[in-house]
Amino acid sequence: MLELFHCGYHSHLRLIKNEIQDAEASKVLFYPLDKLDLDEKYGHKVKKAFIGWCSLFIITESGHLLYLASVPGPNCEPLIRECNLSKSWDLKRLECGNKDVFLVLSDRKLKRWRSQDYQAEPELVDQLNRDKAKVQEISIGSSFVCVLMEDGSVIGMDEDETPVAFKLKDSSDVFVSISCGHEHILLLTRHGLVYSYGRGSKGQLGLGSLEDVFDEHKEVEALSGLRIMQISAGGWHSLALSEFGDIYAWGWNESGQLGVGGNQDASKSGLPTLIEIDVNFTSISCGSRHSMGISEEGSLYAWGWNKWGQLGLDPDEVKSLNKPTKIDFDRKVTSISCKYWSSLIEAIN
Repeated sequence: MLELFHCGYHSHLRLIKNEIQDAEASKVLFYPLDKLDLDEKYGHKVKKAFIGWCSLFIITESGHLLYLASVPGPNCEPLIRECNLSKSWDLKRLECGNKDVFLVLSDRKLKRWRSQDYQAEPELVDQLNRDKAKVQEISIGSSFVCVLMEDGSVIGMDEDETPVAFKLKDSSDVFVSISCGHEHILLLTRHGLVYSYGRGSKGQLGLGSLEDVFDEHKEVEALSGLRIMQISAGGWHSLALSEFGDIYAWGWNESGQLGVGGNQDASKSGLPTLIEIDVNFTSISCGSRHSMGISEEGSLYAWGWNKWGQLGLDPDEVKSLNKPTKIDFDRKVTSISCKYWSSLIEAIN
């Protein structure tokens, strides 16, 4: 049976049922989302979950989209709100920034809620919608919103809501994936090439310098001899997964989030570095200052910052890890999604 777990920042998850709380609540590291103590009208089965800024969005079996957060104050009381989303809509994707929340619906148009006004009707984002184009994927950071269209084209939008179009010179290639960090964007093509754009102050662009790139996206040439299958942008670090299951990392490493050992940048110039570990990975994901990977056997690996338990480890015992470390988790992991200070893990019991 497929199960969904949350680990990391969790003051909003005090809605977990009593049988979970009766064990030492502070030691519960993987929170089973089906144990949320929700009103009966919502149902208890969680179909999907999306990490927000110190919050969590869930879709229940009855089709309700719920916003879980905590009331500001010393007690951090849990807060739950139902979002204005018709049950007939098939929510494909939700991405939460520190201000706005963006949604991709079944019509493949991009909409958003502004300033946590989830009771309002979500509005169309005109700058990132085209008449006949359908949104395939969306990623959002602090400085950018980026949209991948079904035809392989990519449009971005900066903090001033100025659109930026990303185009490939090779007409035989198209973009297949995008990922936004706080201040940079990674783009992956069908041919397995990686491009980057944005601020490079911590080496997160992987271009051999710490300079910003805003005129035009640039290829990460250090990876050009490889076929990259997956990309993930953290806050100020980046990961790339090759066709052979190897992970390459670059950018900020103050909490060990690169997984290359130590807590210094992989190189002074921010070039991709191979994570040396005798494990083949099938998936990767980055949070602000932590990283996760899934091995071929379905084991969970984690590294980086662990202040909120986002690695699935007790933060009182482990502050951070500087290399990929296998996490003791008695299930086969099928997917991971890291963002900000949290992680979502889908697994088979």
